[in-house]
Amino acid sequence: MFEKFPKTLYSFDGRNAVLITDFMRRVAVPRSVKENLSLYELYDIVDGDTPEIVADKVYQSPHLHWIILTLNEIIDPRFDWCLSQENLVAMCQHKYENIYGTHHFEDEVGMVVDSDYPGAYPVSNFEYEDQQNEAKRRIRILSPQFVSEFIKQFENEISK
Repeated sequence: MFEKFPKTLYSFDGRNAVLITDFMRRVAVPRSVKENLSLYELYDIVDGDTPEIVADKVYQSPHLHWIILTLNEIIDPRFDWCLSQENLVAMCQHKYENIYGTHHFEDEVGMVVDSDYPGAYPVSNFEYEDQQNEAKRRIRILSPQFVSEFIKQFENEISK
């Protein structure tokens, strides 16, 4: 898909410029598209799904994974895509000395509170990370009948 991106001059050494693909160019999905429920379906990522696997399931092409990433404003799938349970545990073990240690306290409605707040209960590091991960599980999938038009509009916007 990068062949559609514009070219730009860039100097790696401050003197000699070379022509490179401006892959940093971003196109935002218009709010009207994101809010139009008739254009997409909701999809719950299952363990093992990658953007490429989901695109292959839905669009019969793993190369259209960028549509899923763009529609869901996912810039870095390594961090913005939900992790498998196995990878979540591994990430927590790397990030925290004790994954079951207290991350923070919450009240009965889930608001973060001080530990001495009446009814406060501890939320472990793992529980916190699991909640953050679960929030990434439900994504928007552009309905297949709109893919061609989405690609045309994307190409038009990226070339500006």
